[in-house]
Amino acid sequence: MYKIKIWFIIKILLLPIIVFASENSINYSSKSYINIDEQEVYNVAKKIYKKSSKNYIIDTSWDKLHISKRYTSGFINIEISIDNLVLTTIVDQDSNTTNFKLEIFNQTGEKITPVKSNDYVYTLFWNRIEYAIKLTQDWIDCKSFQTVFLSTHPLCTISKEQL
Repeated sequence: MYKIKIWFIIKILLLPIIVFASENSINYSSKSYINIDEQEVYNVAKKIYKKSSKNYIIDTSWDKLHISKRYTSGFINIEISIDNLVLTTIVDQDSNTTNFKLEIFNQTGEKITPVKSNDYVYTLFWNRIEYAIKLTQDWIDCKSFQTVFLSTHPLCTISKEQL
């Protein structure tokens, strides 16, 4: 009986850790909009990245937008690293709802490092999209604590007027 109580207490104590770990393993962000054209959203995303730099590679289809930028590092052992943003859509014709899934990750060789869904870059991305398609009038300024390391990111270098 004593072992069962201890086992139960251990499970209860570990439950928040297990839940927290599983929540942080999500590597994408998603949004759903009613009566929104996915091509309009794609065009806004392309505009943001084209304005910031000519070095982005933009590949698009009817249901997917892939934006990437390559970096090289090293002198003798050259390493290529690719930053990726992948936006995919699924349109539900019955409810006229467009579901977007955003994945941001870095690939260096065979290693893929995803940006977790609770990262602030996802919040900035959705804010820029919603502002451009006039779903919100709120503009998140990139002068906050969360954006300290994003000052040169395309989502922070574009202004309201440019969108």
